[in-house]
Amino acid sequence: MIVDVHVHYVSPGAFDTVRRRPATYGVRLLPGDGVRLQVGDEPPTRPLLPALHTLDLHVKFLAEQGIDTAVFGPLMDIAGYSLPPAHGAAWSRLQNEALASTAASPRCRYKIPRPPRRSCGSRCETSVSAAP
Repeated sequence: MIVDVHVHYVSPGAFDTVRRRPATYGVRLLPGDGVRLQVGDEPPTRPLLPALHTLDLHVKFLAEQGIDTAVFGPLMDIAGYSLPPAHGAAWSRLQNEALASTAASPRCRYKIPRPPRRSCGSRCETSVSAAP
């Protein structure tokens, strides 16, 4: 079995929610071509490559490379480390929940890392319950 242990992906479900409630997360989806975000006071992101947020493109790439499965890692350009704690926690939770929803898709080949429970408390429940 071939496993890619360094895959970046953000579920588009997170974008849909941020578009409706940017103040909750401190993150805005910017107008224009492609997907661009403004995370807090950070400079706007460059347009995200479609494969970073389009599951079918990711799955196609994995198949073309002969990769059987992949371990998700967050997209660092939009991690939100500079956000105030409440916004950062909400943004992280949203990304985790959106990824869990994507991971439940039969097309998904992702494994969601399972951090030790003592490091994340109840926030682990989303990722652990979604992992195959």
